[in-house]
Amino acid sequence: MLQIAFQFVAACALVGFAIRMHLSLQRRERRKWQEILGDFVDSEGRLAALSYQITVSEDIACPEEELWSRIGGIRGLWIMFVNVEALLEAINFAAKSSQTLAPMDQSLRRIRAESLRARRLILLALFRSWMIVVKSPRPPSVTLAVSAYLGSIARFGLALNDFRPDLLKSFRYQMART
Repeated sequence: MLQIAFQFVAACALVGFAIRMHLSLQRRERRKWQEILGDFVDSEGRLAALSYQITVSEDIACPEEELWSRIGGIRGLWIMFVNVEALLEAINFAAKSSQTLAPMDQSLRRIRAESLRARRLILLALFRSWMIVVKSPRPPSVTLAVSAYLGSIARFGLALNDFRPDLLKSFRYQMART
């Protein structure tokens, strides 16, 4: 009897989860560009400064400890994770709202794949940082995650410049704040 009750509760939870996901996807489809840009979390300019450094030198040339403090530690990694989610939504918006141009579709597919890779690297760095904080005071290696994140944002900005310049100004303004 208890097993049947547990199965019923589990089935109700799954149905509720499926309905919520469906409504969330519908809401995402109707979002406007400014709403998507509003999802980017402000990091007090820390990530924008690193982005400028990569643009100028094509590499993050600083020790892990310094990079860890420059991104803001675990909070900075979390901000990057949330911002990658917003970036993926922005990529989807740009793809859906533009005319179907083969070069743009290829470019956005490549940027989406890079952003997904950045999200995996950031998530891995988050898990490592939570584990390392417990064991040792030394920060985890975050260079790959930060480089992938900043590279995805830079490439998306270039794609907007090439294919959707009307969206670029507001995107650049928002990225300068993060």
